[in-house]
Amino acid sequence: GAGAGAGAGPMISVDEQAELIHRTSQLQAENFEMREKIKVLETRRHIADVLDKPLPSRGAKAPAKMPDAASLWEQNRKMQSLLEETLMKNIHLQKMVEDFSQRDGSPRRGHAVPPSPLAHQQSVPPS
Repeated sequence: GAGAGAGAGPMISVDEQAELIHRTSQLQAENFEMREKIKVLETRRHIADVLDKPLPSRGAKAPAKMPDAASLWEQNRKMQSLLEETLMKNIHLQKMVEDFSQRDGSPRRGHAVPPSPLAHQQSVPPS
């Protein structure tokens, strides 16, 4: 049932509240992932900018180092891909840990909060 509310706004049901909380959590996770992707793209751009700059000369002629530049570029590309993959795995693991913590630390008997109507749509089966 709904209790007498002191607020002037419209009352929403517990199910609607749970759904809004669930959706907010999803949007926060998506926002976090997008911010991480932006950081990765900015890092890629910065690396590309740095690699495009000519090597400073130390009194010697730089053209002898050009074959090494291609090799370094390839190594940087591979390392960047590995870093991106690791970051994305960490993001997904963090989300899984948060989801598990919320489930694990959720209501005890007598204090149950109704599950979100969207809970059955999650790809991770409850344990």
